[in-house]
Amino acid sequence: MFGQRSLFDLILYTNVWIALAAMSMVFQTQLLIGDLRLWNNHLAGFVFFSTIFVYTFHRLIGTHLFIDDKPGARFFLYLNHPRIMTGLALGALLTSLLFFLNLSRQSQIQLLLPAACTLLYMMPMWKGQRLRDLPMIKILAIAIVWSWVTVWIPFTDDGNVLKGTWLLFIEKLFFIIGITIPFDIRDRRPDQEQGVQTLATVLSLRHIRWLMSLCFVVAMVFTVFAMEFELYDLQQGVSILVFYLLALVLSLKARENCHDYYFSGVLDGLIILQFVFVFAFTSA
Repeated sequence: MFGQRSLFDLILYTNVWIALAAMSMVFQTQLLIGDLRLWNNHLAGFVFFSTIFVYTFHRLIGTHLFIDDKPGARFFLYLNHPRIMTGLALGALLTSLLFFLNLSRQSQIQLLLPAACTLLYMMPMWKGQRLRDLPMIKILAIAIVWSWVTVWIPFTDDGNVLKGTWLLFIEKLFFIIGITIPFDIRDRRPDQEQGVQTLATVLSLRHIRWLMSLCFVVAMVFTVFAMEFELYDLQQGVSILVFYLLALVLSLKARENCHDYYFSGVLDGLIILQFVFVFAFTSA
């Protein structure tokens, strides 16, 4: 039997938690266009299992190629049970492919670009470098892929394009950048050891906080614009604005010495909480 902490570690570090976060963003977009289906939802299923595959495979590659010894709960499964984690990655890949085959042709085509970006992000392609190893690219690549897959594709699936869709894309782009910056703070030391230039390795903590705050403010501004375009009703818009304030406060509290539960648990969990906020105010 798993203890509470062991079970929590299992959920976090098999990447189920971050996969739930990605799926919740798809749910939120589908909720806005009146197409939310908790079951028989091929796009949400694809996003869930492909996220597990990508994050698991990425960590397997990173653990093997770049650092010989990675202590801590984040890497315990990968260092001690690499076959199990490889099996998890392959199982998630096969399952995501099954969901992919049931997507519309338009969605399949639009997934090619983020799939290519993700592959370049994970795999060393030139001079032993991945896309994430290029200066200042990591956060932007993550934000573009997440926003494209969870916002743009649900809106444009089968020609379901709404006026102002790009507003939601930019809103979520800056939200993802803002919520991802603390992870640069967490990874500052290993990134320095690997010679990877990130925000945390080139900027002071003070400047990082200013940049993080700016990202959330921009996300809030585009939320207001989205309300003007009636992409959000008043209750939904206000709930998202309140959520962004909460996310900003919690992100500003991130420190390099914080337990990883704060990053992988709390901050990633904020993405799920956003869907809960919007769903609650939509259903009210």
